[in-house]
Amino acid sequence: MQFVSMNSRCAKSAITVSALLLGLVLLVSTKALWAQTKVTHGPLVGAVTSKSARIVIRTDATATVRFDVATDNTFANALATEADTAEASSAYFVIINVDELSANTQYYYRAVVDNVAHSEIRRFKTFPNEGVVESFTFAFGACQQAVGDPHSYIGRVFPLIAQDEPRFFLHLGDWTYPDTTDTPANPTNFFNTDYALVQANYMEKYNPSFPMDALFKVAPIDYVYDDHDFSNNNSDGTYPSRENSLRGYREMFPSYPLANANNGLWHKFTFGNTDFFMVDTRTQRHPNLAAFGQAPSGKLFFQPGAGHDMLQADPTISGELQMDWLIRELQESTATWKFIGTGVPFNPGFSRPALELAVLLQGTALDPVPTPIGPLPAAFLAVEFSDKWGGFPENVARLVKAVNDAEIQNVIILSGDTHTAGLDDGAHSLFPEFMAGGLDRTNSQQVAIAQSFGINAWNRGGQTLAQNNFNSHYGRVSVFGNDSVRVELIDEFGELIASHKQVAGHLASRVGLALAPEGQDFGDVEVGSTSVLPIVCISTSADTVVISNINTTGSDFFVLNPLPIRIPPGEKTILGVFFQPPALGNFLSLITIHSNDPESPFIVPVAGKGKITTAVDDLPGGMPSHYMLLQNHPNPFNPSTTINYGVPKTGEVTLSIYNLRGQLVRTLLTGVVTAGHHQILWDGADERGSRVASGIYVYRMQADGFVATRKLVLTK
Repeated sequence: MQFVSMNSRCAKSAITVSALLLGLVLLVSTKALWAQTKVTHGPLVGAVTSKSARIVIRTDATATVRFDVATDNTFANALATEADTAEASSAYFVIINVDELSANTQYYYRAVVDNVAHSEIRRFKTFPNEGVVESFTFAFGACQQAVGDPHSYIGRVFPLIAQDEPRFFLHLGDWTYPDTTDTPANPTNFFNTDYALVQANYMEKYNPSFPMDALFKVAPIDYVYDDHDFSNNNSDGTYPSRENSLRGYREMFPSYPLANANNGLWHKFTFGNTDFFMVDTRTQRHPNLAAFGQAPSGKLFFQPGAGHDMLQADPTISGELQMDWLIRELQESTATWKFIGTGVPFNPGFSRPALELAVLLQGTALDPVPTPIGPLPAAFLAVEFSDKWGGFPENVARLVKAVNDAEIQNVIILSGDTHTAGLDDGAHSLFPEFMAGGLDRTNSQQVAIAQSFGINAWNRGGQTLAQNNFNSHYGRVSVFGNDSVRVELIDEFGELIASHKQVAGHLASRVGLALAPEGQDFGDVEVGSTSVLPIVCISTSADTVVISNINTTGSDFFVLNPLPIRIPPGEKTILGVFFQPPALGNFLSLITIHSNDPESPFIVPVAGKGKITTAVDDLPGGMPSHYMLLQNHPNPFNPSTTINYGVPKTGEVTLSIYNLRGQLVRTLLTGVVTAGHHQILWDGADERGSRVASGIYVYRMQADGFVATRKLVLTK
């Protein structure tokens, strides 16, 4: 009994010790699990080819990182990448190369941190071998996550893109807006002068709580920065610390090999029968203001000197200059399709006329100019539009000439920057251009505003006056083998904004004529007197524009410029359009301009009204002796304006609002009006009660054979 009792006590003691040991082991294991290094950002994949890829990831502490990569999500027979160390000196970012992959193959990948495989699985598909003809779809866009924008829609567009499962996504810049450190009190406090802020910006880009992470899970990405994520608004190569922006891109983005890594981001990649050329429009740019002079009156004028350059402003840099690289690569390309990705729009038929029109508006009744963000000085807008390719005419001419001389077909431009969208088949943009510049930014409505001022430079649609959809959006591009390319602009709710099919065989035109504006309204002009308004004719391409003939449909409007008119590349000529009303009433004419531009002839509508000034026009009182339509007040206005008119006898009167394209916006009045002076209010809404866009509108009165029109300006 005693022996048994002693053994029982020993057994109990052994159980107690075992329990204590087990508890200690569990405690240690729990602490180890709690202390396990975490993934804070990513992973996301880039630089995909037919054989390789690169993956970026960030941890919260020093760790050894590698990836398991396999063709199935069970990771049977997985390929293990080489390991690298995430360290404090790199803010714990690490980029891992993945090699020895098979072409056109779906791969799954997961992070292995300190030998612990993470549970999250992401995927991508390698590209087909170079030269293989294949149909595929990719997506692109620019401009997102700006501080100060309403946040109800921020990021809404990205899960939609992820649902498309594009083969890849091209980000064309302004990927977050870290330049909010550049406050009015500290205008030179550029974020990239502090490398820690550059690192923090990449953490914001890859923030796993932001909806863009849904896209990272299913598609590779390529990227070039624009102004706000390079340094600050409209930044250029003279800005400080550009080396920090370049360093951040090299250390924290999984990029393709850069053609000149110490001097810019420009690079190329290939998908089957399609080449992509991603250009850097910031690091080597001359200042925009260098293209302007100032008259004694203080007004700016646009006159870029020789060598005003956006792609290779510093000829002393080592290695191949960017424009030389781009032209050589285009000439050597054997791909059917050649896409150029650029942060800023190329379309010189859009930005250059807008620039020149802004120059003309300085000091007029329309300065400041109404825009969706409020009135802006015309000089400011001129400099803003000079930030696009149209502000660098030498670059445009050289690129078009090189492509045309070598007969390089099927060059297509992808662009962003503008916080709005537009499509052009090459009629204005020289190369077909697809612009999607508002992933989740407040829409700038630049295309619509340009239209309201008579510049219609996106002929295949977009966020135009007629379309009237200013939601956030992205571009979806489908390549159909060697046959054609289709682009669709999709808004944040999945609605189609605009689409265009580009058939193979396009070659950029060496001659380009753009007009600013594409129509003129003289308003009221005294009978017997003469008024003159300008139309700026701009040569936007590589060869001299020759205007051979100008015709008008009536003798009341005429142009006196001697013919022929020769306009060298990048230069401009101003046509003086004269109006001499012979009598009371409204006059309309079509001016036809014949030139060597393939899109010729250009037809410009002009309108005006002959009037005889009487005291009652200026100071209504008593019974009007004749019909009259007075200027609205206030003008410009927001949110409403009053229109005064007079009728000498009771009768039918119609008063309507039109846009500058002649489309009816709102009928304010139609019916019998008693004799006398009257007024009517317009609240800036259309027939459906929706607020219309900022811009210039025309109001028109008709009564008993009397017709009169005047302009009004709506601001927001």
